[in-house]
Amino acid sequence: MDKTLNLDHYEGKSQTFIKHTLLKAYLKRLFMIIGQHESIIRYVDCFAGPWQEVRDDLEATSIAISLKIMKECRESLLKQNKDVHFKALYIEKKKTFFDRLKSFLENYATEGVEAAPLHGEFFPLREEIRNP
Repeated sequence: MDKTLNLDHYEGKSQTFIKHTLLKAYLKRLFMIIGQHESIIRYVDCFAGPWQEVRDDLEATSIAISLKIMKECRESLLKQNKDVHFKALYIEKKKTFFDRLKSFLENYATEGVEAAPLHGEFFPLREEIRNP
């Protein structure tokens, strides 16, 4: 996976640039370490978006980036005889962005990777997040 990001695409969105950089640099390593010891890995994105992304595949969002990493990690772990399942929860408070997120996730299907949206702000939803 290409870990370099074009800063020009993130003009005015420095927090998004930082989030995507961290995901691409560390998430796979983290999942691969956890996957050596756990059969289920839960992932929560509390500010999912997809905000200003215009592409239907949401390729340039943390949603698509994290799902791609989960799929790659699952495939790598299966090769090591580790049957790890991922459960991802994407939280978005703005209704229009949530609707787009929900639509995207309804059409997303990868064996061993479950992805669900949750509408609202993460703090009031913390019990629902902790007890999926």
